[in-house]
Amino acid sequence: MTVLSKVASFRIQDTNIIDNYSTTTNNSLFENPSYSVGLLIEPFDSAISITSVNSISIENQETINTIKSFKSLDNNWDEDGAQAISLFSIYKSIEIVKMLDRLNIDVYLAAPGPNKEILLMVKTSSKELELIIYPNKMKFVKFENNEFISQGDFSIEEIPSLYFWTQSV
Repeated sequence: MTVLSKVASFRIQDTNIIDNYSTTTNNSLFENPSYSVGLLIEPFDSAISITSVNSISIENQETINTIKSFKSLDNNWDEDGAQAISLFSIYKSIEIVKMLDRLNIDVYLAAPGPNKEILLMVKTSSKELELIIYPNKMKFVKFENNEFISQGDFSIEEIPSLYFWTQSV
C-alpha cells in the first residue's frame, strides 16, 4: 500500500536553521555534509525527500561547466584589454554555485569580467542579487524592481542571508 507517493522539495527558509545546524552538530551545512535537509516551504501531499549533496541541479551543473570554461580565456579575451579570469575566482565561484544548489537555488547567469572576476546572478520576479567574485574580494549588489538597493563586500557565510533577502517581501 502506497501512503505517500510524491517527492517533496525542501529548502532552508531561515538562516537560524543554518546556525542551529552548525552549533548542534559541530559541522557547518556548507562544509561537505552528507545530506542537505531543510524546512518545507510549500505544502505538498508527499513523502519526505532527503537529497544527497553530491547531486546537483542540471542548471547549476551547466553553470559550473560555463565557469570552468573561463579557464580558457586568455588576456584580452574581449579584445578590449580584459585580463584572464583568476583561478581563485573560478574555484570560489564553483564553491558558491554548489552552496546555492544545496539551498535549491539555481544561478541565473555566470559571466566573466574584465578584471579577473566572475559575476553570478540570482533572480526572482522582482529582485536580483549579483555576486561578484574577484581574486582578492567578493562583492554583492542588490536590485529590486530594477532599482539599485545596496552593495558591499560579503563572505561565504553571508550567502544564505543574501539569498534570503531575494525571498523577502
